[in-house]
Amino acid sequence: RPRLSASYFRSAARLKMRYAISYADAFAAVLAQELGAVLVSGDPELVALQGEISLERLERKCR
Repeated sequence: RPRLSASYFRSAARLKMRYAISYADAFAAVLAQELGAVLVSGDPELVALQGEISLERLERKCR
């Protein structure tokens, strides 16, 4: 389990400042980076992070 240190919050804030993403998305991205994990999401905002993190994008289906 990762520790939520001040550097974790700073990293999330930097991503939030650099890209038009929510704080929740920034925290998820930093956590994925720290764990060496792939972030799986259907959120179109996260496409901008593809160079920063490993991302698997889910396609949204219209109902």
